[in-house]
Amino acid sequence: MCMKSAQSVTASDVARLAGVDRSTVSRILNRSFDQHHYAPETIDAVQKAAKSLNYRPSSTARALRTGRTMLAGLIVADISNSFFGQLAAAIEVGLRSHNYRLMIASTSEDLATQCRHLDDMIHQGVDGIIISPAGNKGIAHAVSSGTPVVLVDRPLSGVSWPYVGIDNHNAARQLGEYLRELGYQTIGVVLPQSKDDPTLKWRLRGLEIGLGKRGRVVWKHAVSLRTGEADRRALSQRLSQSPNLDVVVGLTNDCTVTAMEALRDAGRRVPDEIGLAGVDDFRAAQLLDPPLTVVSQPIESIAAKAVSYLLDAMSGHPRTEDCLLPSQLIVRRSLRLPNGNTDHLDNFGSIGNKETSR
Repeated sequence: MCMKSAQSVTASDVARLAGVDRSTVSRILNRSFDQHHYAPETIDAVQKAAKSLNYRPSSTARALRTGRTMLAGLIVADISNSFFGQLAAAIEVGLRSHNYRLMIASTSEDLATQCRHLDDMIHQGVDGIIISPAGNKGIAHAVSSGTPVVLVDRPLSGVSWPYVGIDNHNAARQLGEYLRELGYQTIGVVLPQSKDDPTLKWRLRGLEIGLGKRGRVVWKHAVSLRTGEADRRALSQRLSQSPNLDVVVGLTNDCTVTAMEALRDAGRRVPDEIGLAGVDDFRAAQLLDPPLTVVSQPIESIAAKAVSYLLDAMSGHPRTEDCLLPSQLIVRRSLRLPNGNTDHLDNFGSIGNKETSR
């Protein structure tokens, strides 16, 4: 006798094999126990029966029954960026543990693209959206349609949608204070071309405050979202024309890498002739020569909190306060010590702000 295909297997088939009623199968497989409690043996029997029959619940039927599609959306600036790639992977794992599937899209910092992605996800019936916004456009429409929205990595001013991420101003300020302690005075900043990303303004302002009166940002150099050879050449030329520059700071991981490549092309040795540091850590940062001093964001924690906020909102209990998670200053060999010595061990130190809500 032939086994039924996955498409023709029903919850009733699973119930008969497991020796339970159909509603029990539905509650256990959907983890929708409400006030019902089942013995571990019952749960195990249902799960084994579903697996042996290759049973997959109908998402359409479930949506009609529960009003949920068990589908969530994630919109980021650039999924090819290692920060957003790691963030997306962690968010997907977190949502999967609650039986949610995830749609992922990139805006390339374009507001029209952001609006299209938001509309597409709403039409697909997502139960909620996590977004690292290129700006405000389109988000209010999504919220007014009844779709919960959580902001991640980038907050927006003057809105009630909760934000999960680090305090960008404080993180950059701590980096600026560290540069001041090391005696750096003239700083060049590399940042992405973006008109609507407030995190860049806050990072720049925090850096300037941390530097104090002894240090100053002498120039800011913007590069494209996906930096290429033209960006590197232009930055290398600027560095060649700035012989008195003490240190270069990248405000994102891509900007820091581009700065390192441009310094190499310009023949400037790090850290003997010039320092290099950045905001955002990445896996290769400690493998480069020299390893890079950075302010690191807790990606796993940001993802977990964003998932938690979204689950609460989709359950009808939205959070209104922002969640600020602690970042970390990671000291490596791309900066000199106050006495000029660069032969020091890598070490890790918290930059000091504990997780807070506001």
